Amino acid sequence: MIALCHEQNAGRHNNPTDKLSPTVDANLPVCVLFIAEGLGFLWRPDMPTHNYKFPPITTQIAQRFWGKVAIGRIDECWPWQASSNKLGYGRFVIKKVIYKAHRVAFAIHNGLFNYKLCVLHKCDNPCCCNPKHLFTGTQSQNIADCISKGRKRTTPKVGEENNKAKLTAKQVAEIRSSFRPIYGVATALSKKYNVYRTTITRIAQRQTWKHIA
Repeated sequence: MIALCHEQNAGRHNNPTDKLSPTVDANLPVCVLFIAEGLGFLWRPDMPTHNYKFPPITTQIAQRFWGKVAIGRIDECWPWQASSNKLGYGRFVIKKVIYKAHRVAFAIHNGLFNYKLCVLHKCDNPCCCNPKHLFTGTQSQNIADCISKGRKRTTPKVGEENNKAKLTAKQVAEIRSSFRPIYGVATALSKKYNVYRTTITRIAQRQTWKHIA
């Protein structure tokens, strides 16, 4: 639930069932109070939310943003309800520029933050925009967080374990035993195994499939 209130009333908790008032003058000194289980997140138009990656977040932008979030209890995930990327992260447009929704949520709630930092999810839910579930960290911390939650392999899949592999270990061994640095050999092998000629030469030179003797 989102409610607008005058700045002098910022400390009051509105009824969670209230709806956003369409009559509020956007030019008034207002704040946005996000109600959930009797608690609120306060955003003020003068909070320093602009940096190299974000333009100033106005009342209208904040109102439009939270209108796309399914706000629930304070301890619940607040899923993004609009466009998302292929990884499940929400996409929010400000002045024709696309931003990740959870980063915008963090900026609205916390104000200015180092744009080089990642915004991570405590809940491990990419679409969640609940500021209480978000925290900042470096890229190294982000990778470590992914690994600890089982979302990132510590070592890449190689050979036949890689789902993009077009050859088997047996075929690689055959290619290496058959290859000769003679004109036409790589082309013939590429046709036989239905791969590119460069794939054959890279295998023969052990630039790929290095784990195969």
